[in-house]
Amino acid sequence: MLKLCLVTLRLALLPPVVGAGTLAFAAPARAAEPATHILVFDGSGSMWGKLDGERLTKFVLAREAIRNGMAGLASGTRLGLVTFGHRRGDCQDVEIAVPPAPEGGTAVLETLETFNPRGRGPITKALRDAAARLGPRSAPATVTLIHDGPDNCQQDPCSAIADLRAAHPGVRVDVVSLGLSPDDARAVACLPRDTGGRHHLVSTAAEIEAALATSLKATARAPQIAVPAPKPKAAAPPAASPSQARPGLQLWATLVRNGAPLNLPLRWTVRRAGALALPVWQGSTASPLLILPAGRYDIEVASGLVTRQASIDVEDGKPVSLPIVLDAGTLRVLPAGASPTVLDGALVAISRVEATGPVDPRILRKVDAEMALPAGTYIVSVTSGALRIERPVGIEAGKSVVFPAALDLGVLQLSARARKGGPPAPGAVYVVYEDDPDAPQGRREVARSAADDPSFRLPGGTYYVVTRFGSAEIRDRVTVRGGETERHEVVLDAGRMTIDVRVAGGRLDREGPVAHRIERVDIQPAEVHSSSGTRAELDLAAGAYRVESRIGLGNVKAVRDVTVAPGDLARVAVDHPAGGVRFRLLDEKSRQPLPDIGFEVIDQGGRPVWSGLGADPRALLLAGRYRVRAEGRGFRLEQPFDVAAGDERVVDLTAR
Repeated sequence: MLKLCLVTLRLALLPPVVGAGTLAFAAPARAAEPATHILVFDGSGSMWGKLDGERLTKFVLAREAIRNGMAGLASGTRLGLVTFGHRRGDCQDVEIAVPPAPEGGTAVLETLETFNPRGRGPITKALRDAAARLGPRSAPATVTLIHDGPDNCQQDPCSAIADLRAAHPGVRVDVVSLGLSPDDARAVACLPRDTGGRHHLVSTAAEIEAALATSLKATARAPQIAVPAPKPKAAAPPAASPSQARPGLQLWATLVRNGAPLNLPLRWTVRRAGALALPVWQGSTASPLLILPAGRYDIEVASGLVTRQASIDVEDGKPVSLPIVLDAGTLRVLPAGASPTVLDGALVAISRVEATGPVDPRILRKVDAEMALPAGTYIVSVTSGALRIERPVGIEAGKSVVFPAALDLGVLQLSARARKGGPPAPGAVYVVYEDDPDAPQGRREVARSAADDPSFRLPGGTYYVVTRFGSAEIRDRVTVRGGETERHEVVLDAGRMTIDVRVAGGRLDREGPVAHRIERVDIQPAEVHSSSGTRAELDLAAGAYRVESRIGLGNVKAVRDVTVAPGDLARVAVDHPAGGVRFRLLDEKSRQPLPDIGFEVIDQGGRPVWSGLGADPRALLLAGRYRVRAEGRGFRLEQPFDVAAGDERVVDLTAR
């Protein structure tokens, strides 16, 4: 009787059983990863301003509020810092200043100590870059945006929500707006509203400190993704083969077990089992049907970053099918509405995002419009000509994702006119650059065209357009907005310059090369052009120029200042008051010129102006008084001489 009571007691302590190996009311298990908190900090120049009634700048107030608020941060939290607008000050200026790491507060504060707000505010790009560092999906994640103005790069911050959720479905976004007007504040209100965060509109030091303390303290309470207890799965019917009635080996693949057959090109390799010889068949198709001799075969299928193998036996004349489970999701890397040729020559880079950030980057030079990836979060970038897009993407097994959901592409249309209101100017060459700190001179060429009215599809942002028309070069800065067409007319305001060169009393066909250096002196950095010949013609942008004209290797040089007006012809006449001189060193007895003699001409200031070698070299020199030195065969002679404009004379020295 006692034994029965003990058994009954033990059974009463066990949870009710609803099925084999399954417990009812099993609580969801939560992952043990630490929370991630990323501060997105405004580096625009306006952060040096002050709030009404405050002695310190907005930047300093925000930095000190972060310092004080860290005391409430949960232990082990991975803290990171994303900054924008502080280096180059353009619409691509975003930096992962401190990658999220446990106890990262010291690095954040050290970075902000030397921080120098200076440029514009690409808020949307900063949020998208922060999405790549949100850490594991099963741990809490918070982004706190600290700013004092709207995104002035013509981007919509609300569009970044999709990227944040793709990287981490449970991310919370808090916004701390420093002294913003109600209209500007509404532009970012979607971020906290749609992610369960809080929007703090602050205008005093005390409010800034309270807002950041609240946000930092709330990290551990941010939404997180629960890992549910196992549930019994109902058996699903096997996926139907594309064709099971015909003789041969039917191959196909599914994303998950019992899923539908994939209808996208897959790379197949079929070998005899255990053989290392060449494959018996290779191809790229969705579901090949192969007629093979009887035997055992090893099958490999690949797509994107997924490769799977299986083996199967084939019998003569009998149908056999082999579905292969990829255990993956698919990513479509094709802009909506675009032709697949947009990926021709494209470079796709994919990096898996782990707790420490992006790892194991893979570069795909042959890109399919759709590819398979194992489940996880990735950073995907596509570069194709002027198109360069980088976004975080979340992949779930059995599901398809389109990259990117919003391309933010705009159209830049260019044209040129000789002057404002004047006729079109055909023949211009357009080059489009964007900021790139890793490129020479900090800019990278993204497009070029010699069409009369070129059109470029570009991601939204700021670009630099250099228009060349003859020797004229005009630089403009333009902004492209996603989904819009920016029409920009380049006003060349060009004129023409002619340079005519003459030498007093002589011809120019034997005087040596005629070269011109044309420097524009009314802009910085100065534009420099070059030309040659006794008559030169150049198309130049309107402005002030200094023309330096030089003949030969001597001192025959003249400088002229000239102004080029739009649509006008500026004539530069250069008359060089110069004469020709031949030098000879004569033998005292034979009175014949000696060979292999070196001559050097020095002006009255002691400066060498010409040198030559030979028995009878000729120099073209400006009118004036000089000295010539002759050296050879163990002696050195020096003699004065004069040159008049239009001269053609000989200077003889005698060797004794």
